[in-house]
Amino acid sequence: MIFFHKFLVEIFFFSFLADFVDDVVILVCTDASTLVVYKDNIVEWNCKLPTTPLVIKIANFQSIKGLIVTLTDLGQLNIVYMGTQQVEYSFLQAPQRPINYERGMKEVQQLKKSLRAGHLKELNPKEKEKEIELNLNLDAQTCSEYLETQHLAEAIKGNLTIAMPKNQNANIRVFFTCDSLIVATPSETCLQLDGEGQAALPMMFHAVPSKCEMVASLHVEVSVVTVLAGASSMTRQFILPLQLVMKLSVPVREARVKVTLSANQPAASLAQLFQDFTLDESASNLIALKHFNGTVVSILVSKTTNKYRLQSDSLAALALLVDELQRRLHLYFSASTNLQMNLDSPLPVQETWNQIETHYSNYVELKKETIKLGQATRQFQIIQRVFHNKILTTKTVGLTEGIFAAVQLAHEHVTLSIQQVERFQEDFKNATQMLGGSLKCLLTLLKVEKNSSDKQRSVRLLEKALLPVEQLDFDQSWQQIVESKLNYLVRQRSLPAAPTTTATVTSSDKEFNLTNLKKIFFQALDNLKKESQS
Repeated sequence: MIFFHKFLVEIFFFSFLADFVDDVVILVCTDASTLVVYKDNIVEWNCKLPTTPLVIKIANFQSIKGLIVTLTDLGQLNIVYMGTQQVEYSFLQAPQRPINYERGMKEVQQLKKSLRAGHLKELNPKEKEKEIELNLNLDAQTCSEYLETQHLAEAIKGNLTIAMPKNQNANIRVFFTCDSLIVATPSETCLQLDGEGQAALPMMFHAVPSKCEMVASLHVEVSVVTVLAGASSMTRQFILPLQLVMKLSVPVREARVKVTLSANQPAASLAQLFQDFTLDESASNLIALKHFNGTVVSILVSKTTNKYRLQSDSLAALALLVDELQRRLHLYFSASTNLQMNLDSPLPVQETWNQIETHYSNYVELKKETIKLGQATRQFQIIQRVFHNKILTTKTVGLTEGIFAAVQLAHEHVTLSIQQVERFQEDFKNATQMLGGSLKCLLTLLKVEKNSSDKQRSVRLLEKALLPVEQLDFDQSWQQIVESKLNYLVRQRSLPAAPTTTATVTSSDKEFNLTNLKKIFFQALDNLKKESQS
């Protein structure tokens, strides 16, 4: 493998034997896309290639000989012809077509039928889980630990016990999956069970300090991979303590985002719900918790109306506590089987859409700056090459001063472009985190409204379409991917839609517009709201 430095002109060689018996042909390609052909040690021919390749091959296809196949670092494959006569063959470029989800679903169904027809034995995960016992015991209080970066972070220690009586002296592999701002130590390991089929693993979870990001989930998944009548695995979820990622703070009177939940049971005291925090009994109807980035979330309880109001300046900051408050209420009223939560405030749809717009604008700015950086580096390489040639051909140092000044200016331009890209990358990362937390909070509130299994199915499909917020392909934004998913769900009637609505598929060749996404996004949420009220 050959690595290219973005500031240095480097070349690579690929040597091969030509059709001649005693001749060796060498292709030399520079980072300026100049191809030089050597026969033995004599330059026979040179040309400009459309791209800068990493790999060059000579290929012969039927009657066409002397084709050069090149592969770039981005995976672009080109076939160019080296000759003096015009090629009589033409190759049609395949048109770019949008992803056909309907055909994909049909292929999935056909594959499932083929698997069933093959009489494959399916593993029974419930029977396997009965043979594995997992327990995660955590300490009652958190502690402070120094990270590898010499930063002090909140941590909690514990012990994971594994019991597999039917698999003594076996080797197993354990994986831990949690929020991006929570690190499990170790994150994965191999264990050997003793003669009784048991093993213990000391654990530590610590929260990564962040000035902008916030923890959105306290769930940690523990996966155990072993061999029980064939390779199998089992996954269980545990809840980390809230004090690992949040601390007590001073309540905030006014906030931009407010969410109100109601219950059909008498209002519980916050001192009883949050026993892991030291609260005064006289102020049991108010608590304020602060994320590590400084965002404060206040919870107020109305004992007369049995309502709980959560407020903060950020919708993403509410995601964790909305989920945690519901979980603690269900544990508090575990003896009562008819606990029902309801949303008594409007869905924060507009706040979520504002985060979508912010995320897309950051994506566009980052893409523009990345393109500018590529142009600046190419310009710097050209000026550097001219300066190099000038030094070789000019013996007087004074004649190269002007070109050397141009090299310095080009280098400063590249440095400034790199700093701009790094700044936009940080802004885009923060926008991605805020959008993910806002969507998680919105979907959690939708689940509160929908108690029946049929209505929960629509929310689960919407959750799979919106989350996670990941930028897998830099050429296609998360908004474009989500629009295609929502259009497909509406066409399949998986999401409720108005009879007069027609979904519009955005062409990948045209500039993306948020208007279509906004229309289908708001419409899907409005119809889900109406469906829950019916």
